[in-house]
Amino acid sequence: MPHQGRESQGQEAGAAGHDHALNPVRLRRDADIAIRMVDPTQNALIARRLGEAPLGLFGTRSYFERRGRPRTVADLAEHDVLGFDRSDALLRAYAAHGLRAAREDFPVRCDDQMVYWNLMLAGAGIGFAQVLLAERQPGLEQAEIGLRLAPLPVWQVLHEEVRGNARIRRVADCLAEALAARLRGG
Repeated sequence: MPHQGRESQGQEAGAAGHDHALNPVRLRRDADIAIRMVDPTQNALIARRLGEAPLGLFGTRSYFERRGRPRTVADLAEHDVLGFDRSDALLRAYAAHGLRAAREDFPVRCDDQMVYWNLMLAGAGIGFAQVLLAERQPGLEQAEIGLRLAPLPVWQVLHEEVRGNARIRRVADCLAEALAARLRGG
């Protein structure tokens, strides 16, 4: 694993090791610059780790007014927690905290991050989100229940074919600098 600020080229590990709900693997060149929340491992990619994005549990004021605010991890059993359908990321996170959960314990499930985000914003349930993004939404409030979530790694990824393109490289450098500063709290 490369250290922050270092570039590396990974070896293909196969899509099975990646969490598609959190960040789909893109082998074809869909973009010159990408930001990923999973370690990039495909050949032909240049990766730079920018930092980590802390996660939290969030809901809308209207959800908390309707259902109450969870105070402990055990309280989650009484709430509509948004989940993933095919991904087992939340099941693994629950298990890491000694909690037993099955897909069926999440009344609303989807694997599309934008749908998940919009369900949370609409008050369909409480969900897990990046603190930096959720704090910018006036309608969302964080539920502090003592659940410590591992932060997501934040990677900037470029296809190796654009390495020699000075304009793309300059944009990538500016983006990396700004995003890394934001992740550090700047």
